[in-house]
Amino acid sequence: MFNIRTTQPSVSMQAIAGTAAPVVSPEEIIWKKIQFFFPPENYEEAQRCLAELCHPPRGALLDHIGSWFKHLKALTFPAWEDNIQCNREGIYQFCILGADSKEVLVVGIDSQHCTLEWEGGTVTCSVDTQQAGDVGAMPLENREYEAIWTAWINDAPPEEVEKRSKAVERMRECLQYHCLILDLSDLQLTALPDHLPEHITFLAVINNRLTKLPDTLPGGLQQLNASHNQLTRIATELPGGLQRLDVSHNKLIHISVPLPESMDDLNISHNELSRLPSPLPHGLRQLEASNNRLTMVPDILPSALEWLDVNDNLLTDLPETILGNFGAITAINNLFTEQAIQRLQAIISAPDYRGPQVDFSVTQPSVSGENRSVHTGSLQQRAEMYEAMWTVWEHDAPPGNKERREKALQQLRALKKSGESRLDLHDLDLTSLPPLPDGITELNVRGNSLSALPDNLPASLEILDVSYNELSIMPERLPAGLRELTLHKNTLTKLPEDLPQGLEVLNVSKNKLTRLPETLPEKLRKLYVDENSITDLPATLPPGLKELHVKSNRLKALPDILPNGLKKLFVAFNDLTHLPERLPSRLKELNVSSNQLTTLPETLPSGLKELNVSGNPLTALPEILPSGLKELNVSVNQLTALPETLPSGLKELNASDNQLTTLPEALPSGLETLNVESNPLTTLPECIVSDLHATIFADGNRLSERAMQRLQELMSADDYEGSRVVFSMRRPSATRTIQPLHQAVRNWLPFHEAEKWRAFETNTNAEAFSGFLDYLLETQNAKNPGFMAEVSALLMRLADDDALREKAFAITIEATERCEDRVTYTYHSIQCALLIYDIEKGDFDSRLSELITLGREVFRLQQIEQIAQEKVRRMYLVDPIEVFLGYQNCLRDVFELKTVTKEMRFFKVSGLTRTDLQQAEERIKKAENASFRQWFARWDPWHKVLERIVPEVWNDIKERRADILESDEYKQRFREIVKSLKDSGVQDVELSAQMGVFEEMDNRLLKSVTEKVLGEKGLEQLLNAPWKGNLEQ
Repeated sequence: MFNIRTTQPSVSMQAIAGTAAPVVSPEEIIWKKIQFFFPPENYEEAQRCLAELCHPPRGALLDHIGSWFKHLKALTFPAWEDNIQCNREGIYQFCILGADSKEVLVVGIDSQHCTLEWEGGTVTCSVDTQQAGDVGAMPLENREYEAIWTAWINDAPPEEVEKRSKAVERMRECLQYHCLILDLSDLQLTALPDHLPEHITFLAVINNRLTKLPDTLPGGLQQLNASHNQLTRIATELPGGLQRLDVSHNKLIHISVPLPESMDDLNISHNELSRLPSPLPHGLRQLEASNNRLTMVPDILPSALEWLDVNDNLLTDLPETILGNFGAITAINNLFTEQAIQRLQAIISAPDYRGPQVDFSVTQPSVSGENRSVHTGSLQQRAEMYEAMWTVWEHDAPPGNKERREKALQQLRALKKSGESRLDLHDLDLTSLPPLPDGITELNVRGNSLSALPDNLPASLEILDVSYNELSIMPERLPAGLRELTLHKNTLTKLPEDLPQGLEVLNVSKNKLTRLPETLPEKLRKLYVDENSITDLPATLPPGLKELHVKSNRLKALPDILPNGLKKLFVAFNDLTHLPERLPSRLKELNVSSNQLTTLPETLPSGLKELNVSGNPLTALPEILPSGLKELNVSVNQLTALPETLPSGLKELNASDNQLTTLPEALPSGLETLNVESNPLTTLPECIVSDLHATIFADGNRLSERAMQRLQELMSADDYEGSRVVFSMRRPSATRTIQPLHQAVRNWLPFHEAEKWRAFETNTNAEAFSGFLDYLLETQNAKNPGFMAEVSALLMRLADDDALREKAFAITIEATERCEDRVTYTYHSIQCALLIYDIEKGDFDSRLSELITLGREVFRLQQIEQIAQEKVRRMYLVDPIEVFLGYQNCLRDVFELKTVTKEMRFFKVSGLTRTDLQQAEERIKKAENASFRQWFARWDPWHKVLERIVPEVWNDIKERRADILESDEYKQRFREIVKSLKDSGVQDVELSAQMGVFEEMDNRLLKSVTEKVLGEKGLEQLLNAPWKGNLEQ
């Protein structure tokens, strides 16, 4: 039921009254908004589930995140199930909506990242959307790999066995799906196997403990990233087609291996090199060699070189010969002599100078040993200069604003002290940025109030996040080495025409762009431009583009030729009338929902896994769909039939809101979810009973009550293990006309009383309440004069109480979207909300015996709700509302439920038996005898009564609660529980123990106080077990 709950301790112990709570975790923020979605007995599990969602481990599987959402949804009251949304809009997006339908938590997933957004925060972590393959199905040559990899695991040190096993799982996936990318990062590996999958073109082994690479690297390798290891050598030979090599952040003293001529990007920064590799490839365009021990740069460098970074070395000069053939040199923090500085300045300041942009700032590097004293003065001057500029910036803050400039400077000073290169200034309400020192590679300034960026961003910058600001303009020139740029949620109307050529990820979603630069960076892999006003895309997109997100724009057409390597194309909510006849052959996911498509190409990419064409005016689908299709969403179209043969591997099919009159006689045997809601179907094919094990949503069709009863007979067999059908007894009909609120009220009140309701017709959800009243008049209960009088009294009261009226209006949202019994169930919810409202307002402060009686009713209703949920989960043919209402209705008299009406229309299809009702009655009586006393002590409305009638007792409770965590008993019990949970293999041991021990001690405290307060008033015996006799029979 709605708004019936007990108070549970928060997941974070900081929220306990009396303790400091400087930081509120995301799960706490979200829990406060959705706590009432759940029965109290599900609180702990729901909070644990939220904690999992808000703090996913690095590399969490997509299925894990999806399963947490589905589990959370299963824990809610039925009325709130739709507020937990999975795969929203047919893409990897999950969402929790609050009671006001506003987003409380949004989780979006792409191929590498999981982004969580909630009120006041955003976090991004890595995610794995692949699944492990089946070793037993490997072809013979792959079994040879398996033997090599098994031996590699067996040779591992004990502490590395688990990590090598994970690496092998990733390599198996790579073989099975023929993935070109193999990522073995973050596994703390000390060695790689001698043979890796030969077909891969990209290998990432970032953040391990490798001291060398295998000599037998895959011959087709084009990109290799082995940064953040302990390499002292690379390999004796590199693949001839290697184009990009990153061995930064290692321990390389020299590089003797010949570099392939095909290489165009080399990163050897953060090593111990005293000289550059020689010779360098002729086609090299980008060379990163900062933070080494270089003392010289060769006189001759590759003619194709566009970018050279030799910051933080021991250079005393730059040869003049290198100043004529490429785009930019950054040589900050070296040991340049005065003569060298003067000579270089003279060259680059000459009017006819046409060479590269050169930055050779005189700041000296931090060096060790005997040379330290030589450079102390220059470093000190540089530090003093920045301190002076920062002080001016801090004092220039506009008066009275919320900027936390002091916090920003703390971050900057910590960065300079630690030598780190990542600066985080997010959510500080900054309107401008402080002067930024060179050497920063990653800058996060999201969630501020910036309207512009400085023109002199650090040249070393590689990753820049300026999302959730107020940018209306961008600098024309951005750092040449920038790889990732996030400008999500600003007010930009245009982008610089010349974006950095090395840019790989660009996110400009939720701006005001009407066009993109005609030429985008060639290396761009991911482009996000959702929610702008773009009418056309560039005719030629970057050839290496893998993901294109252009949702919610004004596109009327896509380019005729899209990049052939494109894997994800999301163009939902545009004005497309057609798609290119030839879509990219490697496309895996296509979302063109909510457009104006009337047809689809006859031939879709053969490797397509997910297709969403919902919300279009399609009248037919191609007869042959891609054989590997797993998810198909064709909802909200004008389809009259589906293809007779659907892909055999299809797992999810959503064909709701169409004009389907029949379904194919044979459906894919592996189908897990079938949604055919809101169609004119009169029957369902026999295969759903005989061949499928799917969940089928069939609400809003024309299935007769007799047909439903027949299906229920088949599905009630003891040995039945087929599909589960979810429906409601609502019949599709013409759209109901909702009359003005005061006219709907006239059916229940005299004319002069109904006229008062004119004033409420513009209130939020007033229209929903009007429709609810009209439908309530048609229910079985409306034939009872007592019920009519009860509703009239309710309306009289709502007219005089704004807060209560707002609650009632909100509860009736969606009340009329299903059958008559849903309306009755909603009426019960309003009655329960009324009880709680009266208690919390203080009406029962002097009528405690009546309060306990009301508490018993709420307890019994919660027990009924839980039993109904369990029943629904066990049923194969089910309308959840009929099950919930059936239990309430049939147990009304035995449990004296004043908030439950006498009648319901469709009890026959509830699936409830006499045995079900007898077992429910026995179970509720047992639970009440055993648990009501403790439940009442934890009941939130009772706490509000305590706070009013004995405020000194309530204050004492808060103080004693705050002391629990510091007590010796708590610490002892905590140690005991932790040990027992570790022995049982429970995850998140400390959090589970913390919550369990606190709740145990808190329960004892609340129970003793409740008994004492009621005992002093002679009412404690009213908490005793009310049911006598042998309940075991």
